[in-house]
This record gives sequence, C-alpha cells and structure tokens, in this order.
Amino acid sequence: MEKEDTPITRWIERSRSNGDHSYVKNKYFTDKNFSFMGTDTIRSYSDVAFIFGTLQNPTVENVFALHVLPSGKPLVQHLSMGYYFASYIYIETIKNTASRFNSKEVYFVHNYPLGDIFTREADIDICRKFKKTLGNIAKDGVNINSVGGEYSIFGRYEDEAAIRTQYGFSRMLYVAEFDNQGFYKNIESKQIKNYTDVASIISWQRLNTGNNLSLLILNNQYVIMSNIHLDYSDVNEKKIVEDTILYSINFGGTQVIIYGRSNEFGKTQLFNNKFQVIKKELKDKANVNLIDFINMKGVPDLDLIKRN
Repeated sequence: MEKEDTPITRWIERSRSNGDHSYVKNKYFTDKNFSFMGTDTIRSYSDVAFIFGTLQNPTVENVFALHVLPSGKPLVQHLSMGYYFASYIYIETIKNTASRFNSKEVYFVHNYPLGDIFTREADIDICRKFKKTLGNIAKDGVNINSVGGEYSIFGRYEDEAAIRTQYGFSRMLYVAEFDNQGFYKNIESKQIKNYTDVASIISWQRLNTGNNLSLLILNNQYVIMSNIHLDYSDVNEKKIVEDTILYSINFGGTQVIIYGRSNEFGKTQLFNNKFQVIKKELKDKANVNLIDFINMKGVPDLDLIKRN
C-alpha cells in the first residue's frame, strides 16, 4: 500500500505486470469463492483489480443483496464472488444490514456464469430461508443474464415442477427482459420499483463496463467488512464522504478503498485535489483512513500499473 499522504491514481493496462501477488485471486481459484462478509482480506492493489475484474467477467458468479432504502434508492451489497451455498451466513449478513439501514425491501440477486438463468434447487432453498428470516421485506430472488439482457425470478412458485436441462434439474419460474442501460441513464433520479429495475442496476452498474464507484470497507487488519456499490460515478466530495462514513460506521470499518470508473479520473489535478479533500474529511469527521482511490481504466483482468 502507498504511504498515507501520497495520492496515487492507478490504471489497468494490457500485457504488463508489476509482479504484485494477488491473495484474492489465489483464494478464489483455490476455494472457488471469495467473501465480502468479514472473513477475507485485501493485501494488495492487485486484489482490488481482481475483484473489479470479476464483475465484468461473465464466467464468474457474483452474489448481491439489493436493499431498497426508505428513500426508494438502492443499496447494493456485494456478498461474494464464486460458487455459493444455500448458507445462513448470507441470510444473517443481509438481515443485519436490513436492520441497520431500515430497508423496506430486500432482493437476493446473482448471475450464473455464461448467461444461464435456470433456477437450481439451491436457489429455492436459500430464497425460502431468506423469506423466513426477513419476513415481508424479503422479495423473490433474481437470476441475471447481463449479456443477453434477461432475468428470471425464483422463489415465487415453489411447487412448480423441475425440468431437465444441460445443467441438471432446474426451474425457470419467470423470465423477462430488461434494458441494460435504462436504469443507468436515470441513475440519479430513478428509484427501485420492480424486478426490472433490480436487474437493470445490478447488470449495468456492477456486471457491465459502464462508469461506477464502489467502497471496500476494511477493518484495521484489512479484513473486508463489506463491499458496497454506489449508485453514482461522479466524484462528489460531499456525497462520497457522507456515504463512506455511513457505511464504515454501520459495517465496523476503519479504512476504505474507493475503486471504479469515472469520467473525472482524466482530470488529474482536479481529481487529486478532490482526493485530498475526501481523505482529510474522512479522517477529521470519523477517523476513517482512505487508503486509495483507484481508477479501473481498461480491460478488467489486467494488472495494475502505477502512474507516476
């Protein structure tokens, strides 16, 4: 990591390497899973690059909880990447977040690799537990095919017969299409009103190549307490400081890495000035350390190179 007072803009570039080992990448390929729920750590900039890269990789499964806040705006909580099990660890994490933020609705969302949107029995199982634990605020689950612009809803009709597919016995309970850019175009004003909105924001803001910003909330030992995806990409100092403090307090974080894409990264001096303002205000107002603000420009699966 960089010295505390040194703002660095970082770039992803093709066919080059800084030799930085990625703990996250190694753990993901060993365990087939990486968690953002207080068990796994960040150890290098290559870790952040790998996390970002998986969001645009259709062969990697990602699991989210989308909370609809009292204002109607979305809070996208990234739970894990890789294969998931119908485990209570997801349910308890989602429940705690819903309680902290007074969520009025919560959706369990994930993408299957390579565009498959058939529903497995594991999906039905976790949706059943999800609804039992959260009660009326828990909505049906959503599977997303971000490439094809389709999504399916599961958990609505549990007694529907399973059908045989190339993936085994599955259920396709309800299938619909969505506009991959529709929510993004109105991101500042639009609220979550239906399943199409849920599919749109997860697909465009998180599983696609558009501009987006995210917060890796860490504790003092660099354990990831939460990975929160913001619903804007402009580097607005006031908004970023407010959101970072809010999520750091609620998820027990003392440090943060902000990462993603924004049109403002190209304005080097302006961005560096904003970086310093955000860093100082986080420290002064909440004693939260901003480790770095990382620009993920280019192809996701490439190594991070420091721009001097």
